[in-house]
Amino acid sequence: MKKTSIGISAADSIVGHGIIKSLKKSDLRDSIRIVCFEYFEGTVASQWTEKTYMMPDILKSGVSRESYIEKLISSIKAEDIKILFVAIGFELEMMAASRDLIRKETGCEVIVSSPEVISIAEDKYETFRFLKANGLPYPLTWLPGEIDKAIYPAIVKPRTGTGSKGVYVVNSKDELLKRLSEIKNPVIQENIGTKDDEYTCGVIYLDDEVKTYICLKRYLKFGNTISAYHSKNAPSTIRPYIEKISHALKPFGPCNFQLRIDKDGNPKLFEINARFSGTTSMRPYFGINESEYMVKHLLGMEVPATSLKYGKVQRYQEDLFIQE
Repeated sequence: MKKTSIGISAADSIVGHGIIKSLKKSDLRDSIRIVCFEYFEGTVASQWTEKTYMMPDILKSGVSRESYIEKLISSIKAEDIKILFVAIGFELEMMAASRDLIRKETGCEVIVSSPEVISIAEDKYETFRFLKANGLPYPLTWLPGEIDKAIYPAIVKPRTGTGSKGVYVVNSKDELLKRLSEIKNPVIQENIGTKDDEYTCGVIYLDDEVKTYICLKRYLKFGNTISAYHSKNAPSTIRPYIEKISHALKPFGPCNFQLRIDKDGNPKLFEINARFSGTTSMRPYFGINESEYMVKHLLGMEVPATSLKYGKVQRYQEDLFIQE
Protein backbone atom coordinates (compact mmCIF):
# COMPACT_ATOMS: atom_id res chain seq x y z
CA MET A 1 0.00 0.00 0.00
CA LYS A 2 1.30 3.46 -0.94
CA LYS A 3 2.16 5.53 2.09
CA THR A 4 0.89 9.09 2.47
CA SER A 5 3.68 11.67 2.38
CA ILE A 6 3.76 14.22 5.19
CA GLY A 7 6.15 17.20 5.14
CA ILE A 8 7.71 19.05 8.06
CA SER A 9 9.56 22.33 7.58
CA ALA A 10 12.46 23.10 9.93
CA ALA A 11 12.04 19.53 11.15
CA ASP A 12 15.15 19.62 13.35
CA SER A 13 13.64 22.27 15.64
CA ILE A 14 12.27 21.27 19.04
CA VAL A 15 8.76 21.59 17.63
CA GLY A 16 9.75 19.54 14.58
CA HIS A 17 11.14 16.76 16.78
CA GLY A 18 7.88 16.82 18.71
CA ILE A 19 5.78 16.46 15.56
CA ILE A 20 7.90 13.53 14.33
CA LYS A 21 7.82 11.79 17.71
CA SER A 22 4.08 12.23 18.12
CA LEU A 23 3.37 10.93 14.61
CA LYS A 24 5.54 7.89 15.29
CA LYS A 25 3.63 7.29 18.55
CA SER A 26 0.34 7.20 16.63
CA ASP A 27 -1.28 4.43 14.63
CA LEU A 28 -0.38 6.41 11.50
CA ARG A 29 3.26 5.42 11.76
CA ASP A 30 3.06 2.51 9.29
CA SER A 31 0.92 4.36 6.74
CA ILE A 32 2.88 7.60 6.35
CA ARG A 33 6.32 8.64 5.17
CA ILE A 34 7.83 11.84 6.53
CA VAL A 35 9.75 14.29 4.35
CA CYS A 36 11.69 17.00 6.14
CA PHE A 37 12.84 20.38 4.91
CA GLU A 38 16.02 21.61 6.56
CA TYR A 39 18.51 24.48 6.63
CA PHE A 40 21.46 22.31 7.77
CA GLU A 41 22.99 19.02 6.65
CA GLY A 42 23.07 15.89 8.83
CA THR A 43 20.30 16.76 11.29
CA VAL A 44 18.80 14.33 13.77
CA ALA A 45 15.41 14.79 12.12
CA SER A 46 16.86 13.68 8.79
CA GLN A 47 17.88 10.39 10.43
CA TRP A 48 14.33 9.81 11.67
CA THR A 49 12.59 10.53 8.37
CA GLU A 50 12.45 9.08 4.88
CA LYS A 51 13.67 12.04 2.77
CA THR A 52 15.36 15.38 3.36
CA TYR A 53 15.45 18.51 1.22
CA MET A 54 17.90 21.32 1.90
CA MET A 55 16.18 24.69 1.67
CA PRO A 56 17.35 28.26 0.99
CA ASP A 57 18.13 29.95 4.31
CA ILE A 58 15.65 32.82 4.40
CA LEU A 59 17.45 34.38 7.38
CA LYS A 60 20.53 35.04 5.22
CA SER A 61 20.98 38.30 3.36
CA GLY A 62 20.14 37.98 -0.31
CA VAL A 63 17.95 34.89 0.07
CA SER A 64 14.38 35.60 -0.94
CA ARG A 65 11.22 34.03 0.37
CA GLU A 66 10.17 33.53 -3.23
CA SER A 67 13.15 31.21 -3.82
CA TYR A 68 12.17 29.19 -0.74
CA ILE A 69 8.53 28.84 -1.79
CA GLU A 70 9.52 27.96 -5.37
CA LYS A 71 11.73 25.10 -4.17
CA LEU A 72 9.15 24.03 -1.58
CA ILE A 73 6.42 23.75 -4.22
CA SER A 74 8.62 21.72 -6.58
CA SER A 75 9.62 19.40 -3.70
CA ILE A 76 6.02 18.93 -2.57
CA LYS A 77 5.09 17.97 -6.13
CA ALA A 78 8.03 15.56 -6.41
CA GLU A 79 7.14 13.79 -3.16
CA ASP A 80 3.34 14.05 -3.54
CA ILE A 81 3.13 15.60 -0.05
CA LYS A 82 -0.45 15.91 1.17
CA ILE A 83 0.09 17.84 4.42
CA LEU A 84 2.87 20.22 5.49
CA PHE A 85 3.62 20.99 9.14
CA VAL A 86 5.38 24.29 9.95
CA ALA A 87 7.73 23.74 12.87
CA ILE A 88 9.42 27.07 13.50
CA GLY A 89 8.15 30.55 14.26
CA PHE A 90 10.10 32.62 11.73
CA GLU A 91 8.49 30.72 8.84
CA LEU A 92 4.90 31.32 9.91
CA GLU A 93 4.38 34.68 8.21
CA MET A 94 5.87 33.39 4.94
CA MET A 95 3.86 30.15 5.02
CA ALA A 96 0.62 31.95 5.89
CA ALA A 97 1.06 34.31 2.95
CA SER A 98 1.85 31.36 0.62
CA ARG A 99 -0.67 28.83 1.89
CA ASP A 100 -3.27 29.39 -0.85
CA LEU A 101 -0.61 29.34 -3.58
CA ILE A 102 0.87 26.08 -2.28
CA ARG A 103 -2.57 24.47 -2.13
CA LYS A 104 -3.44 25.69 -5.64
CA GLU A 105 -0.15 24.47 -7.15
CA THR A 106 0.16 21.15 -5.32
CA GLY A 107 -3.04 20.24 -3.47
CA CYS A 108 -1.01 20.15 -0.24
CA GLU A 109 -2.61 21.57 2.90
CA VAL A 110 -0.22 23.71 4.95
CA ILE A 111 -1.04 23.67 8.66
CA VAL A 112 -0.77 27.38 9.31
CA SER A 113 -3.23 30.07 10.36
CA SER A 114 -4.22 33.12 8.33
CA PRO A 115 -1.86 36.10 7.98
CA GLU A 116 -4.21 38.07 10.28
CA VAL A 117 -3.94 35.48 13.06
CA ILE A 118 -0.16 35.28 12.68
CA SER A 119 0.08 39.07 12.89
CA ILE A 120 -1.88 39.15 16.15
CA ALA A 121 0.09 36.26 17.64
CA GLU A 122 3.56 37.42 16.61
CA ASP A 123 3.32 40.89 18.15
CA LYS A 124 2.62 41.11 21.89
CA TYR A 125 1.22 44.61 21.58
CA GLU A 126 -1.17 43.43 18.87
CA THR A 127 -2.13 40.53 21.17
CA PHE A 128 -3.01 43.08 23.88
CA ARG A 129 -5.05 45.15 21.40
CA PHE A 130 -6.88 42.02 20.21
CA LEU A 131 -7.83 41.02 23.76
CA LYS A 132 -8.97 44.53 24.63
CA ALA A 133 -11.03 44.87 21.44
CA ASN A 134 -12.81 41.59 22.19
CA GLY A 135 -13.61 42.45 25.80
CA LEU A 136 -11.30 39.74 27.19
CA PRO A 137 -9.10 40.14 30.30
CA TYR A 138 -5.59 41.35 29.41
CA PRO A 139 -2.42 42.51 31.12
CA LEU A 140 -1.96 46.28 31.11
CA THR A 141 0.46 46.96 28.26
CA TRP A 142 2.42 50.03 27.22
CA LEU A 143 4.76 51.10 24.45
CA PRO A 144 8.09 52.87 25.20
CA GLY A 145 6.43 56.26 24.66
CA GLU A 146 4.02 55.53 27.53
CA ILE A 147 6.52 54.84 30.30
CA ASP A 148 4.89 57.35 32.63
CA LYS A 149 1.82 55.09 32.71
CA ALA A 150 3.77 51.97 33.74
CA ILE A 151 2.96 50.36 37.08
CA TYR A 152 5.82 48.69 38.97
CA PRO A 153 6.98 46.02 39.13
CA ALA A 154 6.62 45.71 35.37
CA ILE A 155 7.81 43.31 32.70
CA VAL A 156 9.81 44.57 29.73
CA LYS A 157 10.46 42.27 26.76
CA PRO A 158 10.66 42.22 22.95
CA ARG A 159 7.35 42.71 21.12
CA THR A 160 8.13 39.65 18.99
CA GLY A 161 9.68 36.29 19.80
CA THR A 162 8.89 33.53 22.27
CA GLY A 163 10.37 32.06 25.43
CA SER A 164 12.04 33.88 28.31
CA LYS A 165 14.97 35.39 26.40
CA GLY A 166 15.19 39.14 26.85
CA VAL A 167 12.42 39.25 29.46
CA TYR A 168 13.13 41.38 32.56
CA VAL A 169 11.30 42.47 35.69
CA VAL A 170 11.88 46.14 36.48
CA ASN A 171 11.02 47.91 39.72
CA SER A 172 11.56 51.55 38.83
CA LYS A 173 11.60 54.02 35.96
CA ASP A 174 15.41 54.04 35.98
CA GLU A 175 15.51 50.23 35.61
CA LEU A 176 12.90 50.41 32.88
CA LEU A 177 14.85 53.02 30.90
CA LYS A 178 18.00 50.90 31.14
CA ARG A 179 16.26 47.80 29.79
CA LEU A 180 14.46 49.74 27.08
CA SER A 181 17.85 50.85 25.77
CA GLU A 182 18.98 47.21 25.59
CA ILE A 183 15.95 45.60 23.94
CA LYS A 184 15.10 46.01 20.28
CA ASN A 185 11.44 46.94 19.71
CA PRO A 186 10.32 46.45 23.35
CA VAL A 187 6.93 46.35 25.02
CA ILE A 188 6.07 46.88 28.70
CA GLN A 189 3.45 44.89 30.63
CA GLU A 190 2.15 44.67 34.15
CA ASN A 191 3.75 41.89 36.18
CA ILE A 192 1.00 39.38 36.92
CA GLY A 193 1.41 36.71 39.58
CA THR A 194 4.49 34.49 39.75
CA LYS A 195 5.90 31.58 37.78
CA ASP A 196 3.75 29.30 39.91
CA ASP A 197 0.68 31.09 38.52
CA GLU A 198 1.71 30.48 34.90
CA TYR A 199 0.07 28.00 32.52
CA THR A 200 0.39 27.04 28.87
CA CYS A 201 -2.78 25.96 27.10
CA GLY A 202 -3.07 24.31 23.73
CA VAL A 203 -6.03 23.86 21.41
CA ILE A 204 -6.84 22.41 18.03
CA TYR A 205 -9.38 24.79 16.52
CA LEU A 206 -11.25 23.70 13.40
CA ASP A 207 -14.64 24.44 11.84
CA ASP A 208 -15.40 27.11 14.47
CA GLU A 209 -14.90 24.62 17.31
CA VAL A 210 -12.27 23.88 19.94
CA LYS A 211 -11.63 20.24 19.07
CA THR A 212 -8.95 19.51 21.68
CA TYR A 213 -7.81 21.38 24.79
CA ILE A 214 -5.03 20.87 27.31
CA CYS A 215 -3.71 23.07 30.12
CA LEU A 216 -0.20 22.45 31.44
CA LYS A 217 2.11 23.95 33.99
CA ARG A 218 5.63 24.11 32.54
CA TYR A 219 9.12 24.57 33.93
CA LEU A 220 11.72 26.05 31.60
CA LYS A 221 15.48 25.93 31.28
CA PHE A 222 17.18 28.32 28.83
CA GLY A 223 13.75 29.15 27.43
CA ASN A 224 12.72 25.57 26.69
CA THR A 225 10.38 23.25 28.59
CA ILE A 226 12.14 20.63 30.71
CA SER A 227 9.04 19.33 32.51
CA ALA A 228 5.29 19.64 32.12
CA TYR A 229 2.50 18.87 34.57
CA HIS A 230 -1.12 18.09 33.78
CA SER A 231 -3.20 18.46 36.92
CA LYS A 232 -6.87 18.25 37.85
CA ASN A 233 -6.29 21.30 40.03
CA ALA A 234 -5.78 23.89 37.27
CA PRO A 235 -8.07 26.89 37.89
CA SER A 236 -11.52 26.34 36.40
CA THR A 237 -11.51 29.87 34.98
CA ILE A 238 -8.83 29.03 32.40
CA ARG A 239 -10.72 26.83 29.94
CA PRO A 240 -13.69 29.16 29.25
CA TYR A 241 -11.23 32.05 28.86
CA ILE A 242 -9.14 30.12 26.31
CA GLU A 243 -12.25 29.01 24.45
CA LYS A 244 -13.46 32.62 24.18
CA ILE A 245 -10.05 33.69 22.86
CA SER A 246 -10.03 30.81 20.36
CA HIS A 247 -13.48 31.69 19.02
CA ALA A 248 -12.48 35.34 18.62
CA LEU A 249 -9.09 34.56 17.05
CA LYS A 250 -10.14 31.61 14.84
CA PRO A 251 -6.75 29.97 14.25
CA PHE A 252 -6.43 27.06 11.82
CA GLY A 253 -5.51 23.95 13.79
CA PRO A 254 -2.93 24.23 16.57
CA CYS A 255 -2.65 27.30 18.77
CA ASN A 256 -0.97 27.78 22.14
CA PHE A 257 -1.53 30.38 24.81
CA GLN A 258 0.66 31.47 27.73
CA LEU A 259 -1.10 33.09 30.67
CA ARG A 260 -0.90 33.86 34.36
CA ILE A 261 -3.54 34.01 37.07
CA ASP A 262 -3.84 37.41 38.73
CA LYS A 263 -4.44 38.10 42.43
CA ASP A 264 -8.21 38.00 41.88
CA GLY A 265 -8.10 34.57 40.22
CA ASN A 266 -8.55 35.88 36.67
CA PRO A 267 -6.48 34.40 33.83
CA LYS A 268 -4.65 36.96 31.70
CA LEU A 269 -3.00 35.99 28.43
CA PHE A 270 0.40 37.44 27.59
CA GLU A 271 1.55 35.37 24.59
CA ILE A 272 0.05 33.48 21.65
CA ASN A 273 1.95 30.95 19.53
CA ALA A 274 -0.18 30.14 16.50
CA ARG A 275 1.60 26.86 15.79
CA PHE A 276 2.44 23.53 17.33
CA SER A 277 4.06 23.73 20.76
CA GLY A 278 7.47 22.80 22.12
CA THR A 279 5.53 20.35 24.31
CA THR A 280 3.96 18.56 21.30
CA SER A 281 5.91 15.36 22.01
CA MET A 282 4.83 15.44 25.68
CA ARG A 283 1.11 15.78 25.10
CA PRO A 284 0.41 12.23 23.85
CA TYR A 285 1.46 11.00 27.30
CA PHE A 286 -1.39 13.09 28.68
CA GLY A 287 -3.82 11.65 26.13
CA ILE A 288 -3.77 14.26 23.33
CA ASN A 289 -1.86 13.69 20.08
CA GLU A 290 -2.37 16.91 18.13
CA SER A 291 -0.19 15.93 15.16
CA GLU A 292 -2.19 12.74 14.66
CA TYR A 293 -5.45 14.67 15.03
CA MET A 294 -4.55 17.17 12.30
CA VAL A 295 -3.39 14.51 9.83
CA LYS A 296 -6.50 12.40 10.31
CA HIS A 297 -8.79 15.42 10.10
CA LEU A 298 -7.21 16.68 6.87
CA LEU A 299 -7.22 13.21 5.28
CA GLY A 300 -10.87 12.69 6.15
CA MET A 301 -10.15 9.89 8.61
CA GLU A 302 -11.79 9.30 11.98
CA VAL A 303 -10.03 11.56 14.45
CA PRO A 304 -8.69 10.14 17.72
CA ALA A 305 -10.77 10.45 20.87
CA THR A 306 -9.09 12.23 23.77
CA SER A 307 -8.84 10.51 27.12
CA LEU A 308 -6.97 12.84 29.44
CA LYS A 309 -4.43 11.54 31.93
CA TYR A 310 -2.85 13.48 34.77
CA GLY A 311 0.78 13.48 35.79
CA LYS A 312 4.22 14.80 34.86
CA VAL A 313 6.40 14.43 31.79
CA GLN A 314 10.11 15.02 32.24
CA ARG A 315 12.29 15.89 29.22
CA TYR A 316 15.81 14.53 29.06
CA GLN A 317 18.74 14.64 26.66
CA GLU A 318 19.21 11.86 24.12
CA ASP A 319 22.15 10.74 21.95
CA LEU A 320 22.08 9.44 18.37
CA PHE A 321 24.94 7.55 16.71
CA ILE A 322 25.22 8.00 12.93
CA GLN A 323 27.30 5.38 11.14
CA GLU A 324 29.76 6.78 8.58
